[in-house]
Amino acid sequence: MGRTESGHGYLPLEVAVITALLAGPDPVLAELRRQFGASTAGQREWTGVGFFLDIETPPDLSPVPLNKNLHLADVGADLEGVKHGVGFVLHVRDGLLDYLEGFTYDEPWPERAGAYSVAYIREGKLSPGRSEIGPLEPKAASEPK
Repeated sequence: MGRTESGHGYLPLEVAVITALLAGPDPVLAELRRQFGASTAGQREWTGVGFFLDIETPPDLSPVPLNKNLHLADVGADLEGVKHGVGFVLHVRDGLLDYLEGFTYDEPWPERAGAYSVAYIREGKLSPGRSEIGPLEPKAASEPK
C-alpha cells in the first residue's frame, strides 16, 4: 500500500475501506460515520502482513449507545501486489471507533502497492478460507455490520 496520506492522516485505501464499512442507513452506522468525520489517524503499526491503525476521536465526542463492542468486517479489497486479496476489521470499543486492522491471507503486505478495488465480502467460497468479494452496494437497515 502506498504510504501517501490524505486528509486527517488516513491513507486513501483506509478511507475507502472505512467509508464502505460504515455505509448504510442504520442509525448506529450514521453515528459512526459522524465519528469518522471528526477523527484523525493515530499510530499506524505495520506488521509485515498488514497493519493496525489507531483511530483518534475528539474527547468531547459522544459514544454510540451500544451494549457490546463491534467488529465490522464485511469489506475486503483486491490490492496490486497481493495475490489473494486483503481483509479488514474496524473495531468499535465502548461506542467509539477504536482501530482498523488490515491483513493479507498468508502473504506479505507490499511495501509499495498500487491500485486497489474495495468490495463487500459475501457468503460463499472462492477457495478454502476465502469469501467471495462482490461489488459495493449499500447495506440494508437490517444488516448493522
